[in-house]
Amino acid sequence: MAFEQTLAAVSPQAFTADGTTLGVVTVASTAGFYIKQKVNLQLGVDTNQILLQIKNVLSDTQLIVGPNNNSLKSTPQNITNITAYTVIAGATISAPEQNNFPIPDDDHYNTVFMPAPVMADRVIDVDPYGNPYGPNNPYPIIFDGTIDIGKVEIIGPAPDNNPLEVNVDGSINVNLEGLTTFQTSQYTVGTSSVQITPTPMPNRSSIGFKAITTTSTDAIYIGNSSSVTTSTGYPLFNHDTLEMDLEGTDTIYAVGTSTGQILCVVELGD
Repeated sequence: MAFEQTLAAVSPQAFTADGTTLGVVTVASTAGFYIKQKVNLQLGVDTNQILLQIKNVLSDTQLIVGPNNNSLKSTPQNITNITAYTVIAGATISAPEQNNFPIPDDDHYNTVFMPAPVMADRVIDVDPYGNPYGPNNPYPIIFDGTIDIGKVEIIGPAPDNNPLEVNVDGSINVNLEGLTTFQTSQYTVGTSSVQITPTPMPNRSSIGFKAITTTSTDAIYIGNSSSVTTSTGYPLFNHDTLEMDLEGTDTIYAVGTSTGQILCVVELGD
């Protein structure tokens, strides 16, 4: 049903949070509520209602109510303490069908005119809460059917940009690269620096570490010289891991906060 000069009635909406001293009403959805609209607050099945006016719609779940005086000023006299309206008491808010709010012609034009550099009347689609539709607020579209998009090609990387060939049975031929060569080792680290991988993997390109410490407060510190200390090295606590791009010529040293700490190492080759 269309409403030309009236606002549609809103059935009772249950509070989802207790009312506040500042007149804040929280409901599942504020769709259908508008600023200056007259609303009724009611407790459960109690037939007594208080007539208030919406002063502001804060979000899609919150609005502010106050006296029915058509004033929108943010003053203490223009809001209503509604702390008596609680969730447990069954508080609801509703709105009767009522006349829409007349807007002078000049005011109406000013609200739709977009200034320079656009210089045009603005007509945009918005959701029930006044938020424009866009990438962060897409249209709520439900599609039921099929789409035929025709032939699809997958183009390879530059500079060749060759299309990916698909076999008759739908399969694709691919070349699998072999696994990277690697080697592993373990070192016992104490309070004196220990060189890690003194004989490194010749084609090493990266290296990974994992610390296994005696207690959760112990740590192993990694550095690039034998003078590494617990103050200058990079700390690895129990089960911490670290991966670094290091060639075989790069030196690595480790020192622990106490004796008997284990450093597990894996070297990866090209």
